Amino acid sequence: MDEVIKNICQALKEEADAVISYTDKISSTNQTEGTEETAQRLEMIRLDEVEHIQNLTLELTKLMSTATEG
Repeated sequence: MDEVIKNICQALKEEADAVISYTDKISSTNQTEGTEETAQRLEMIRLDEVEHIQNLTLELTKLMSTATEG
């Protein structure tokens, strides 16, 4: 069980890094005229990464609460 918890935590770190990376890309893209569509696409991808974080957090919470009950 501990290995699964560690794997989820590692995945959370990777997803958080992706959100940071996309945030930087969006900021950089917004500095160039005519790239609004590209920035919007990057924002949608970043939002997808946030959804991954939410799903992983829910899974981690479920595992942790199951581990403390048993």
